[in-house]
Amino acid sequence: MAGFADERRAIEERFTTNWGSTAPVRWENVEFVVPKNSEWVEISVDPGESHQITLQGQNDGINRYPGQIVIQLFAPDGSGTQEIKTLADTAAGIFRRANFQAGSSGLIRCRIPWFQQVGRNEAGNYQINVIVPYFRDVT
Repeated sequence: MAGFADERRAIEERFTTNWGSTAPVRWENVEFVVPKNSEWVEISVDPGESHQITLQGQNDGINRYPGQIVIQLFAPDGSGTQEIKTLADTAAGIFRRANFQAGSSGLIRCRIPWFQQVGRNEAGNYQINVIVPYFRDVT
């Protein structure tokens, strides 16, 4: 049976492999020291409401698990937007229409990312979010 842990692992592995050392990454519930004068990102996986998409027996068929990958990008306030928008383009490119999996995650199919300009946040950073809708189908 496909699991949420493998879903998260597949997403994190894809991001880590393709992001490299572009900017420090803060993962959910992992110790992290926020850089004072450079860009950094935080990534989270937000599963949505799952449902059965075929009309077979009660325990058969295909179940769809939608969700979104949220990549929050932060830059020091007053540093302009060129660098953070370049990082946002890089992050979006990692997942744009990508298909991948790990373990028993099932095939994760990403859609087209979109940007959310947050602006200056409470911590004094400039923030842009990249949101990547995805789904995975599991039999």
